[in-house]
This record gives sequence, C-alpha cells and structure tokens, in this order.
Amino acid sequence: MTDDRTMLPVGTMLQHGKYRIDRYISSGGFGNTYLATNIAFDEPVAIKEFFMRDVALRDSETTAVSVVNATNLPVFKEQKDKFRKEALRLRNLHSDHIVTVSDLFDENDTSYYVMDYIDGRSLRDMVKDGPLPEQDVRNYLEQTLKALEVVHAQNMYHLDLKPANLMVDKTGRLRVIDFGASKQQKDGGIYSKSAVCYSPGYAPPEQQEQAMDKFGPYTDIYALGATLYNVLTAETPPKTTDISDEGEDAFHFPSTVSEQMRKLIVWMMKSNRKQRPQSVEDVRNFLNGMNTEKKEPAKKEPEIKVSGSNDNDNSGDETVFTPLTDDFGKGSISNSGSKSDNGFRNFESSQVITDPPSGSNKMKYIILSCCVAAVIVVGGFFLLKGNNGNADRPYTAEIADEGNYKVSVIVVVMKSADKIDYYALGDKGHEKYEIIKYVKNYTPADKQDNLAVSSNMNANQQNNVDAMIEEIYSTYASAKTIFLAQKNLQVDPAVQSIDKKLTKFNLGITYFDPSQYSGDDLKMVEEFVNQHVAM
Repeated sequence: MTDDRTMLPVGTMLQHGKYRIDRYISSGGFGNTYLATNIAFDEPVAIKEFFMRDVALRDSETTAVSVVNATNLPVFKEQKDKFRKEALRLRNLHSDHIVTVSDLFDENDTSYYVMDYIDGRSLRDMVKDGPLPEQDVRNYLEQTLKALEVVHAQNMYHLDLKPANLMVDKTGRLRVIDFGASKQQKDGGIYSKSAVCYSPGYAPPEQQEQAMDKFGPYTDIYALGATLYNVLTAETPPKTTDISDEGEDAFHFPSTVSEQMRKLIVWMMKSNRKQRPQSVEDVRNFLNGMNTEKKEPAKKEPEIKVSGSNDNDNSGDETVFTPLTDDFGKGSISNSGSKSDNGFRNFESSQVITDPPSGSNKMKYIILSCCVAAVIVVGGFFLLKGNNGNADRPYTAEIADEGNYKVSVIVVVMKSADKIDYYALGDKGHEKYEIIKYVKNYTPADKQDNLAVSSNMNANQQNNVDAMIEEIYSTYASAKTIFLAQKNLQVDPAVQSIDKKLTKFNLGITYFDPSQYSGDDLKMVEEFVNQHVAM
C-alpha cells in the first residue's frame, strides 16, 4: 500500500510525455523505483526517483517534491547530488552484467534516472526457496566477476554487493544493481569522505570501521564471498568477529558444497584484507586450479641473547628469550616449546636456564630481565586499556542481520556532552522493537580523523551533533530519531546547548530516570522504545 504523499500516481507522465509511470516497485531511504513505459519505443523501463522519506513531501496536485523543514534543505540537496553522481557512475560502466542508465533528468523539484527494467528475480528472492545448486552459483559468480572487473577498472568499488543487488532475468543473465553506496578512487584517495552505508554480514572490517583509506577490490570481494555463502547455504554469513575468533569453524557448509568452493569462500572472507584475493583475477585463477591464496610470510621472532661466559667468548651456553606465543592467545607451537592450554609455551627441562651468568654479565642479565618485564607490563596495560573501550575509537556490535529488518528507530544515548552511544532498532512486528546494531563512543565518520576541529570544546560538540544527525539521516532516512540523557544531565550547560541545537532538526533530548529501567544499556534502550514509541 503506497502513501499519496510519497509516491507518483500511476499514469503520471514525465519528461514531457516521454515516460509513463505504470507501477510502483519499491522504496528505500533515498528513493522510489517505478516500472514505466518509454512511450516512443513502447518499452518497459525502470525509473528511480530521488525522495528522502521523513524529509520530503509531495504536493498531491502538482506531484512536486518539497522539504518538510527548511533546516533539512542542505541535507536534501547534498543527497540529491549523490543520487545524480550514482547515475553518472552507472552511465560510464559498460557491461552486460551491470544495469544500464539511459537517461537522467530533473522534474518535480527532484531528480530521476532511467534504467533497464529487469524482468526477473534477485538472488535474495531465489534463496528463499532454499540453497541454490552450486552449478548455478558458479555461473552467477562468473557473471558477477565480469561486472566487478569493469567496476574496478574504473577505480570504483560497489560497496554493497549482496544477494538483493544481484538480479537474474528470465534468460539467466545476471546484472549488478544499486550503486548507491559506491565510491570512486582518485590519486590514491576516495572522492567522497561521507559515511558509507553497509549491509551487516556482507561488509568486511575496513568498511564497518569506515576506514576508506583501506578500501580496495578486496572489499567487494569479501562481500561477494559472503553472498556466495548465503546462496549456497541459505544462512546468514558469519560475523567478522566470529571469523576472527573461530576461523574456518565460523562457516557451516552443507555437504552439497564442494571443497574448492568452501576454500574459496573462506579465503574471500578473511578478516585481514591482505590475506583475501586482491583482484578478480585471483578469484578466477583459484577457480581454474591455480591456488593464488596469499599468506603473510612467517615473521622471524627476535632473539635476545645473553652470553654464558664473557662478552668475547661465544663458546658457552646461550639463553634465548622468545615471545611466549607466535600468535597471541592462539597457542601456536614452535620448536622451542610445547603448547599449553592457555596459549603459552611450556619449556622442556633441557631449555631451562641453568645458572645465571656471573660477574658483570650477571648485572646485564638482571637489567635485561627487568626490561623484558617492563615491556610486558606496559604492553599489557595498553592492551587492557584498549579492550575496555578507548573513547577515541568506536566499538560497534551487530546483533542481527540488518537486512532482515527495517530499521525503524535510532536512539542516541548521551552519557555526557561529548560521550555518545547510538542504537539502531528494527521492527519485529506488533510494535515490538529490538536492537540490531549499536555503536559505543560514537563519533561521526567525518570527524574521526580530526576530533579537535576547534579549540572551543563546546563548538566541537555542536559540530559533532550536526555531523551525527546528517550521518543518521543519510543512513536511516526513514527512521525515527530519539535523543536520551539521564536526568542528572539536565543541568549540564553543554547538554543544554545541544538540546537547544536539536530544535532546528525538530528534535530534543528526553531525560529519563535510570532507576526506572532494569538491566544494562541495551535492555534499557529496548524497554524505553517499546514503552514510549508508537510508530
């Protein structure tokens, strides 16, 4: 069921009668897609219209699009420019396996572009009937590789490859669609530094961290590996954290998937981008029986030697200090010791230091031992400090596959004026909401590289609020946004300033009593939303 304020009515003519709107197809946060007819050629086409939900409205008489609140006009214009750039990028990609853009125009105070209409199904729709046969998947893989070859040759990255964005027509021809998240590289950098939307389960660590300087062909290759996993298993791809922790054990393949395909997917989805296939050619070579899997060269462990006699006599026994493990916490085994349950080496009696050196060398031995101990203590301190959550580095957790939910509510929890967490909640149905994703110590993407944008702390906080709201609107344009803060912050001048700032976005801070809610922050947020939000 469509909303007259957001959709073009069936029968609407565009471009002075060149196109007729025949049917509504779908909507996203930034646009509506329609089935239309090119009148001159009597051919079906797909037309995508830029329309930001919750930001824009349509005049029911003129079909013109307007911005609800004038303060949102800069965001609307910026996103419309991105929409047009998406069309231009697509226009310059020439492949039988990429949707073709044939027209771009402005009308009704917004923008439109015209594409091929693909009469078929997406891989997401196809896998709803169960895992796809591997022979079919290999065919779709080769067609997708041909598309990526063209994209990467233009120094572009799709950045949203997933089953929903791979369409197969009735002849079996696959085409890659939806380049809304794509980025183009120029002179070693990314054109646009705006936040990248991504689909949980299909985005590698560098994309989740918004580390655009680390994007490469291997970023799309990870997403393609996750897509292969989904269509061959009908299961959600493993999380990046599970892959890092469990390795191959994070993957659960049915017996119908060949050993070669299993190895390929595990390789494509390596957490370390340098250990994935670096190009389409690498994937093809692997499929052709040429194992090009790149492994990092073994690092030679540094040895600290203390002579057993004097400085000039090397004939005596040597004591060699090596790191406790080759790979911290994984309990790897080397020739110098056996693996213990906790990942540290148990040294055999033949390797135990016998007598400490005497004389001046004894003092060297003591000093050296103290240095090693200091390094371990200092390193451990910073490791633990980092694990407890460095305020300069956001901590993100995905709780569910965002693709299975519509993100309906964004909750921003202000612990203080400069410490913010945010939560994305999905609609489970029957007005019940649960957290899909949350970010601790959140900093807007365009602020992360330069937090001290001003010597005025209050100005920095205000700038961060502007950037954060713009980023949320860009990612979840149709979601309701709520700001929460504990009651004791009501008298904080910095928080009061932010509350005043939010009024220009038709928002404000809701102050709550934490004693009224049970459990941790996640439970509190879910309780608050389910009690107070009526969508």
